[in-house]
Amino acid sequence: MNRLRQGMIACWLAAAFTGCGRAETITWSDSPEPPADRVSDHNGFFRGDPGAIRRITEKIRQLETSHGFRIYIVAEPVLMSDTAQNLAAQLQHQWLPQGNGLVVVYEGDSRSLGLGRNITSPSEAPILPSHESDALVRNAMAATDPALPKEKFLETLADNLVREFSGWFERRDAPPKRARSLRTALILVGMIALLSLTAIAVGALTRLKSMSPEPVLFFPKVERPERLGAPCGGHVVGRSFGKTPEE
Repeated sequence: MNRLRQGMIACWLAAAFTGCGRAETITWSDSPEPPADRVSDHNGFFRGDPGAIRRITEKIRQLETSHGFRIYIVAEPVLMSDTAQNLAAQLQHQWLPQGNGLVVVYEGDSRSLGLGRNITSPSEAPILPSHESDALVRNAMAATDPALPKEKFLETLADNLVREFSGWFERRDAPPKRARSLRTALILVGMIALLSLTAIAVGALTRLKSMSPEPVLFFPKVERPERLGAPCGGHVVGRSFGKTPEE
């Protein structure tokens, strides 16, 4: 009986250790399927806060349901054979070949972050341009405090990413405000009226210039000394009649 009990205990310990070893080992080169809950945590990154996965999943799925944009989160305590950025690019190509999504890889040991690019084929128009996606990611990262604990940092980053992308889609889909449309229309009407008045003024000036008479020219005034009452000079001729004038 004691030997049987010892054998059972030994088998149970061996199975437990073997199972744990399999749970903590994953080869990303095997092209695993994307996680159904959009968060991959094979090695227990969120072991200290299991509810974080559920909270992140709810927000990511809400973004996907509302706007068709997927975000995958891969959390790894340590990456042995690759970097976070290379793995993010690899998984982006495998999980989102049609684009319109984002893969985030976070390595807790080095606190390094990798982000996949929103890649689309040339024949397909992306729902979100790459430059807009890059700007939204920068805004989300700037709003995330890097001094937070690792689990809290990744959850906060996921929240900020969902907020930034949701806000962009909501602004894109929102109809223009009535006040903005009225203001734009008034500006256009004012510009047209200003151009019309300018054309009328130019035409009036042109007509006035063509209707003006020939210019009248005047000789300039010249200062000359007066000679014997002749303001402009001349010759004076004297005549005597009858007698010699008295001296």
